[in-house]
Amino acid sequence: MSKNESESPAGQISPALNNRSSSAILNTLCVLTLIGSVFTILRGIVYLTISSGGGGAWADLMNVRGSLYLLTSIGTIIGAVKMLNKEMLGLHVYTVSQVIYLITVFFALSYYLDQFKSNFGDQFAIIVVMFFVVPSVVILALYWTQMARQHLK
Repeated sequence: MSKNESESPAGQISPALNNRSSSAILNTLCVLTLIGSVFTILRGIVYLTISSGGGGAWADLMNVRGSLYLLTSIGTIIGAVKMLNKEMLGLHVYTVSQVIYLITVFFALSYYLDQFKSNFGDQFAIIVVMFFVVPSVVILALYWTQMARQHLK
């Protein structure tokens, strides 16, 4: 049986191969971020469109949410592109954008729960929020792992 060039004598994967796989993880996270940001931009456009159709506090809130979704998406795109270029600044830009995004989502949830009191509506709102929050938090946490950060300067 011949040894694979990527294996060390002890049968462990060499640091060079491990480095390539963790770089692939960073690239995958960046691509997922870019895809998610495009969907969030579309979501922001929907909120801005809805807010332009009416007046009052509800329309103002929709306008603010739409604007924040657009701005945070632009921030996450900038962060992802910088991380694809191996820049640590990208991780910081991405993190700030995601924290603002998460605060916006939780603020919208609390506003919704205060305004519309119903058991089904509350449960539905929480499920919808988790659909947006869980992937954001998981990807943010994965970016901060040593495996991803080691490729950023």
